[in-house]
Order: sequence, then C-alpha cells, then structure tokens
Amino acid sequence: MNSDLESLIDVYHRARQAESCFAKGELSRRKFASLVKGEMIFVYEQQELISGFISIYPSARFIHHLYILPEYQNRGIGTKLIDHCVNIFGLPLSLKSLAANERACLYYESNNWINEDIGHGVDGIYHHYWLR
Repeated sequence: MNSDLESLIDVYHRARQAESCFAKGELSRRKFASLVKGEMIFVYEQQELISGFISIYPSARFIHHLYILPEYQNRGIGTKLIDHCVNIFGLPLSLKSLAANERACLYYESNNWINEDIGHGVDGIYHHYWLR
C-alpha cells in the first residue's frame, strides 16, 4: 500500500503541475490521506505503473479527484475510470472542475457532462458538472 500511496501522490503532483491553474506546492502523505478520507480510490495501471486514479465519495456519487499522468493523457484512461464508477455506483455522478482548467472542462462537456452550477472556492471559480 505504501508504494501505491507514493504512486498516487506522484500522479496527483505531476498532473496538477502540468496545468497552470493549480496552486504549486508539495503534498505530504498525511495531507493526501486526509484529502481522500472516506473516498473509494480506483487506479488505472499499465505494466505495473499507476498512470491515473479516480476517487469518489460513494454515498454522494461525487468524484473528488481524477488525475492522469501528463504523458498518458488523451488515451482514454479518464473515460475508463469514470465508466468504472458508473458501472459500480450508477448515475448520476457529479464533480467540480476549476473553470481555469479549460482542458478538463472541454473534456467533460464533450463527454456529455452538464455544467449545472458555477461556484467560487478556495482555488477560484469552478463548474459543477453532472453526468446523468
């Protein structure tokens, strides 16, 4: 589990660093564990490498984290992880994405997610998307 935790933190950092909209900074193991407390985590692994993960609050069907290593993006991994959650939890699912993360917003909107709300959080303006 420790190696998986390190891999998850690595994916988290590298994916966020690749986008200019996220605050910079390192995340400790303890802080990461607190970020995903109460969530189920599913990983996408290829040749013993965790190249992406999704975490979801099962009772709310809310996807809290979806990160893919930059060099593995645009290969359908995010879609496979979301489909896995749909198969387990059903619809609807929801998530929030920073408005400044234009690539992510474009991805969700082109994959039938509906932007039903706009809010303002600690990191800025976000879109609240639903997949029904």
